[in-house]
Amino acid sequence: MTTGNAGSTGAKGARRSAPFVHRTDLWITIIILVACAALWFETTRWDTVAAQLSQNVPPTFFPRIILGCIMAMSLYLPFENHFKKKKGADLDEERSNKVVSITFITALALVLIVTLFEWLGTDLSMVLACLLLPILWNERRLWVILPFAILFPLTVRLIFVNGLKVHFLPGLLAPILG
Repeated sequence: MTTGNAGSTGAKGARRSAPFVHRTDLWITIIILVACAALWFETTRWDTVAAQLSQNVPPTFFPRIILGCIMAMSLYLPFENHFKKKKGADLDEERSNKVVSITFITALALVLIVTLFEWLGTDLSMVLACLLLPILWNERRLWVILPFAILFPLTVRLIFVNGLKVHFLPGLLAPILG
């Protein structure tokens, strides 16, 4: 994928430096910022929560933190190629490789987990993600996967539910979690 931004060699073999703003990455940044702005706007249309259920933070708080972080990090993208070229890395060359199929399989697996989220609940969705993704990525050591799939969701639950008082959807575990 060449956009005319990659450094090239001149008649004497000298390398030109990369342009300060990479056009392809600029367009990607614009798309990310527009999508995040649309999602941010969507959070302004959410209903307010009664004071008894507010859990000390409005429901828009965490989504907006994530969107803000994504927007802030995306602002670096158009300039990344320039800084990497200075260090000798060529991102355009690395990007010319075809996207491997596991990327699409991972995306489909995550869409499946999100689709099942309300039914499974937060805890089982985390466990499923922690089991499924390492196996998709060819991790075969069950003695590594199983503790991770149990301890990571448990730690997240303890921090958010017990520590920060955030409500998790119980899903299938509603009879057990009460």
